[in-house]
Amino acid sequence: MTRMTDPRTSRARRLTATAILAATLALTGGAAAPAFAEMPSDPAPPDAVTTSDYAAHHIRTVTLSTLMRRSGDVVTSVLLQGPDPATGRPGWSHCVDLPQSGLPIWVDLPVRLAYPGTYTASSYSDFACSDGYNYRWSTGTIDTRFTHWIVYTGREPRLSLR
Repeated sequence: MTRMTDPRTSRARRLTATAILAATLALTGGAAAPAFAEMPSDPAPPDAVTTSDYAAHHIRTVTLSTLMRRSGDVVTSVLLQGPDPATGRPGWSHCVDLPQSGLPIWVDLPVRLAYPGTYTASSYSDFACSDGYNYRWSTGTIDTRFTHWIVYTGREPRLSLR
C-alpha cells in the first residue's frame, strides 16, 4: 500500500493540531478533558427564576404631573397597575398619593416603573385610591417609553412634552 499524502502536509497538520491543543490548554488553565466527559446524561432542571421570564427590562423614573384637587380633607391619588418594576412580571399595583394640601397647584410625582412597560393609571379624587364618598376617577394607559405624563381626575392621562 502506497502513501498518498505528502509528508510536508502531514507535518503541517500535526503542527496545527498541536498549536490548537496548546491554545486550548492555555485558555482552560491546563485542564483539558474530552467534551463528552462533561455532558450529563440528562439535562439538569432549570434554576428557580429570579428575574423576568417575559422580557429584558430596566427601571425608569416616570414623572406624573397632576393638579391637586381637594374635596374636604382629601386630594387626588393615582393607582398604577402593570408589570412589577423589579421583575417585569404582570400583576403589580401601587397607589401614589399626593401630599396633603388644599392648594390647587401642579405637583410632580416621580414613580419608578419597568421599562419597557405599559401601565394602567387610575386617578381618584379620594385619598389612598379608595372607593370613597363622592369620588371621581379616570383610567388610561401610560407607556414608559415616555417619561412625563399628565394625570387628570376627570379624563385619561396625556403625554406631556416637558
